[in-house]
Amino acid sequence: MSDHIDLDIRRKSLIQLVRGPQNVIEAQRQLTEFGKLIDAHRALERCCIYGPLMTRGIDAGFSLEERLRTLLGEIETDWDSYLYTWDCDRLETQWAEFTVATHTILARAGERMRLEEKVIYPLCFMSGLISMKDAVS
Repeated sequence: MSDHIDLDIRRKSLIQLVRGPQNVIEAQRQLTEFGKLIDAHRALERCCIYGPLMTRGIDAGFSLEERLRTLLGEIETDWDSYLYTWDCDRLETQWAEFTVATHTILARAGERMRLEEKVIYPLCFMSGLISMKDAVS
């Protein structure tokens, strides 16, 4: 969960960037750093949260596993597309579109983090899949 703090800092920084004047170099730098952070976050969650949660099958009657797979697939596909789409050339020529896309994807990321913090992580704590020590390391 501590990486959510880092993700939120990056998210807020990117929002500030798109509220200001066009700055392609800074946008590219932030997207690169955000991409690295997202990759590390995904790997950690696959290993320690979603993988064990789906393997255990705690809520098969309500198809929690299927919902989690759908949620994971959608946000990962959207993030990958977003990060791939906005190269230097496109940032240079389509800054207004980048601004809209950034607000959209970051709103979804915020929703995803809230869902994880309010529902998924508590479920993992209660089921014994993760401990408080795991959550802060």
